[in-house]
Amino acid sequence: MAILLSRDSNNSLYCMATKMIPDPLDPTKTIPAIDEEQLADWTLKKAAAEKARDEANKKPYVPIWGEFVRGIDIMLSPKAGTEGAMTVTESLQFYYKLTIIPFALSVILTFLLMPQFNASVSRVGLLENIVLIEALLYWVLMPFGALVISYPYHLLGKVLLFDGDYKNTFASFIYLLVPFAIFGWVLRLMGMMPGIFDVNGVIAVTIILILWSLWVFDAAIANLQDTGRFSPIALLVLFAVVIYAILAFILPFTGI
Repeated sequence: MAILLSRDSNNSLYCMATKMIPDPLDPTKTIPAIDEEQLADWTLKKAAAEKARDEANKKPYVPIWGEFVRGIDIMLSPKAGTEGAMTVTESLQFYYKLTIIPFALSVILTFLLMPQFNASVSRVGLLENIVLIEALLYWVLMPFGALVISYPYHLLGKVLLFDGDYKNTFASFIYLLVPFAIFGWVLRLMGMMPGIFDVNGVIAVTIILILWSLWVFDAAIANLQDTGRFSPIALLVLFAVVIYAILAFILPFTGI
């Protein structure tokens, strides 16, 4: 660094750096870059000031709405939306927060589309049954199914495809549930409007949601377990064949 030598009023030599840099705390001002250590210190202060500014300007985070928006992002861009690794607990937290808005929409629209009954008690009773069934499906059966299926799939994957932790496989199965968690209730509402939607329409929407779920799952495993694309789907098909073969062997002995 170039240094300019000068004298003060007492004829003593002092050093002044010729390089000037913006003040990280006030960009409208400049300060002398005396040495590399001080320059590094100012750089750290600038980074801290920018971070504090960004935090101050950040919009407040609404947990439920934020998870719902994240779910939509995952459906639209599975490759980018499933990059973040999560623990099993974090995956479950994400799933339960994600399902609150779809569950509420399902209940509200069910009430609005429900046929009118002469006795209001009957209508309320039907709504209560639907709410209980929906809650059981959303908050018990679907996450429990992901927990049960993901582990044997993970064991097969460890043998044939990947070396990552189980938490990544479980997170991928949670991501797989996202399309049905967000839009699965549409199928039941379509069934409540037979004059508008027939069975073929319900089947078509079901197939779309299944393919969408597999697309998300494929991207999630590829990201979190570092595999190639379509390999996770091939492994899932193989897993289904293995389970079917095991059940076909066992069921005759059970008398079912």
